[in-house]
Amino acid sequence: MRIYYPIIFSGIEIILIMCANAARRSNKKIGKTVEYMLLSSTVIVFTQIMIAAIPTYWVARIFFNIYYISIDVTLYLVMMYCYEYTHQQIRGTWWDYVLRVLIGADILSIFGNIFGEYFTKTESFVVGDQTVYVMIFGKAYQGHLFLCYMLFMIALLAIFRKIVNTASVYWGSYIIIAASLLLIVVINLIYLVTDTTVDYSIIGYAIGGFLIYYFSIRKPPMLLVNNMLASIITEMNDGIVLFDTDRVCVYANNKARELLKVDSRDYVKCEEELLNWLQESNRYKTNDVFLEDTFVRMINGRKVSLKIVSRALRKGSHEIGICYQITNYSKEVELHKKERYMAFHDPLTGVYNRAGLFELIEQRLRENPDKRYYLMALDIRDFKGVNDVLGRKSGDELLVRVAKQLEEFDSLDAIYGRLVGDKFGIMLERDKFHAKRIPQMLNNLRFVESETSYMIVIHMGIYEIQENDPAPVDVMFDRAIFAISKIKNSFEERMVFYDETARKDMLWEQSISGELGKALEHHQFKPFLQPQVDRDGVSHGAEVLVRWEHPTEGLLLPNRFINIFEKNGMILKLDKYMWESACQLLKEWKDKGFENYYLSVNISPRDIYLMDVGQYLKDLVLKYDVSPKNLKLEITETMISDAKRCIDLIQQLQEYGFVVEMDDFGSGYSSLNTLKNIPVDVLKMDMGFLRESADTKKGEEILSFVVELSKKLNIGCIAEGIETKEQLDFLMKCGCDVFQGYYFSRPIPVYEYEEKYMKKQG
Repeated sequence: MRIYYPIIFSGIEIILIMCANAARRSNKKIGKTVEYMLLSSTVIVFTQIMIAAIPTYWVARIFFNIYYISIDVTLYLVMMYCYEYTHQQIRGTWWDYVLRVLIGADILSIFGNIFGEYFTKTESFVVGDQTVYVMIFGKAYQGHLFLCYMLFMIALLAIFRKIVNTASVYWGSYIIIAASLLLIVVINLIYLVTDTTVDYSIIGYAIGGFLIYYFSIRKPPMLLVNNMLASIITEMNDGIVLFDTDRVCVYANNKARELLKVDSRDYVKCEEELLNWLQESNRYKTNDVFLEDTFVRMINGRKVSLKIVSRALRKGSHEIGICYQITNYSKEVELHKKERYMAFHDPLTGVYNRAGLFELIEQRLRENPDKRYYLMALDIRDFKGVNDVLGRKSGDELLVRVAKQLEEFDSLDAIYGRLVGDKFGIMLERDKFHAKRIPQMLNNLRFVESETSYMIVIHMGIYEIQENDPAPVDVMFDRAIFAISKIKNSFEERMVFYDETARKDMLWEQSISGELGKALEHHQFKPFLQPQVDRDGVSHGAEVLVRWEHPTEGLLLPNRFINIFEKNGMILKLDKYMWESACQLLKEWKDKGFENYYLSVNISPRDIYLMDVGQYLKDLVLKYDVSPKNLKLEITETMISDAKRCIDLIQQLQEYGFVVEMDDFGSGYSSLNTLKNIPVDVLKMDMGFLRESADTKKGEEILSFVVELSKKLNIGCIAEGIETKEQLDFLMKCGCDVFQGYYFSRPIPVYEYEEKYMKKQG
């Protein structure tokens, strides 16, 4: 039988080593202490293996003493483990140092016993046919035994102190550790009081060590975790209701009972109330184990938004019940409403902002495809002036007043909001639109500042939404705002409808503005000449008029592009191009012997603000070596608004030798002032003056007077716009000498002019 002891002890040794290795690899803080304790226990077991496997006197004598030394070390480590496991402090205290001294003295005493045998004595016995060695305890052994039990008691004291001072939920793991220590003590006492040659307490050390390892390292504290989870579930803000597999309610936490309006732990009532809720859900079926739906309930006199989520509870592949989680998300709903309000409302005026207005309009158009609507853009006239003069605060107050005025449209079921800046938008059914009433609703506003009352003018652009209109809402409003540009400077007109012609004009303006550079580069602009003739029908010169040979649009007349270039400032590039073209042509004529012919070119009012016109033209005639008197320059009466700049330019040009002509004389309102103040060389009278006059006789008298006056002032006179022989006869009778108009010739290409007027006359 004794031969099996080494095998049994070796198995225990292997288990302890494996547990020690696992403790070392664990991430737990106490793992290192458990590892050292288990390794120390392996020494105890190893000594018994050696004694049983090699039954000789000196092996027994040496390993018995090593056994007692390892008992001291192991029990000290057990004590340290208990203090660390219960989170109490002993390491480094004076009591710890006392114990270390006592253990050190005991170890030295045992080590000396190997040589003197005053502590224990090794004796042999014959059992059957085998010799067995045992230790006979001397009096000094009692001290060792006392120290061992004292270490046990200190370790147990740490455990029991923790049990007394902690919540009962933590007792389970501490009681198991205490029971493991008591098991070791009991087995050791049995060994001491029985007459046996084998130390069965080894088994106690092994079992105790394994239990300590398992409950410290391996086993999670499920009882503690379950109690914690139960506490959390009981007090959590979400309601939790648990059903078993028979769909019977077995638990409802405090919040669930509050939401279900059940006062006590009446789970039957909880079950009834919850099932009543679930029956209202379209997504609920009796056999469903998953549900997610929302409900609104009156709880304590207020509306509460609830979300219920259910899910099956499983252990492995088996369903063990259903959990219903009831969440009160009223705060999230209110927060979402607030965020949505802020996202879709203007913070200053409180009406819908651009995003909110567009969304509502799109929604209404989708829901009412058969109805027709008007989209109206509102613009406050001179709002920038209000901000600049009265201040930003007054401007904001005005915007609030306008937004308040829009409330009158509520009676018409209109949608309205603030687009941007001082612009507001409205969508109204076409059948509810009244052309007289709508402007009155918006233009009765007065703004008072410092006891001064200001009349507020609001312009309205209206876009009619067509059936299946493909334009996005922002484009619709852009078109309505574009329509306002037609009446922007008017106090009388307050409302204007958008039409497609205006849009096409806008697109055309954008198109040709982008093509100017390329057109100049490719010489698409051509000079056409309209002859100026004397009384004998002889032409000595012509006015240069531009034509655009557009690659896709064909030959474009000036009315298609001149006003656009004047508005966007591009006219300077075109004028410079035409001036140079005229100089090139004069140079060609000079080289051909026609140096007495002249050309008349126009100067745009914008040119004098963008460059030094006089110096540029002087450099140009010098470049092409032509006479300045052959390049006549036409200015318009509108340039005279800046009289000083205009007079300075005319005098500069005249000093260089240029002839300055006043074009369209009589079409303005200051003709006499022009004659008095502006030192021009030639007046060009437009016969349109007669066509636009209701009293032809009076018009003729005025023209006759102007011709006579120009002669007295020694100013040349040209009549343009002549279309009939009667007009020509009248002007000749008045004394006019030079004529221009369709009666003689339309504007013609250069080659045609040369063929008709130069070669024939030459």
